Amino acid sequence: MSGESLGTAPVTVLAVLTDDDLAEVRKIFRHTRWSLLAATSLAQADLPLRHGDTGVVLCDTSLPDGSWLDLLAATRELPAPPAVLVASRHADDFLWSEVLSHGGYNLLEMPFNPDEVCRMVSLAWRHWKQSGAGLLRAGIT
Repeated sequence: MSGESLGTAPVTVLAVLTDDDLAEVRKIFRHTRWSLLAATSLAQADLPLRHGDTGVVLCDTSLPDGSWLDLLAATRELPAPPAVLVASRHADDFLWSEVLSHGGYNLLEMPFNPDEVCRMVSLAWRHWKQSGAGLLRAGIT
């Protein structure tokens, strides 16, 4: 597995997960050149979302102070909303459809498969970089 960066900006991911799941994602990211920001709640996610170059958010379906829908709503308020990957131990077609219909980028099944995490983060990052949001965040208008 190798991380990538498109253009000059490094891939930056905010993971909003439990401590155990964050540890798993950190292990996966050790084999990449990507930057990982971590939070275990919506409240902790607020600052990195508003002040970073976060192109991808990876979040659990339920958080101690809300859900993935709350996080998705918070990202919509940003000038350059990141692509949101939702992670679930109970991933099914219904949840996948719900994630997409609410504007999430995709659904990842837990426990995490390292190759699938890298593939989905890479695709989400490319999507964000090539969208108007990614160009806006990069200062290209």
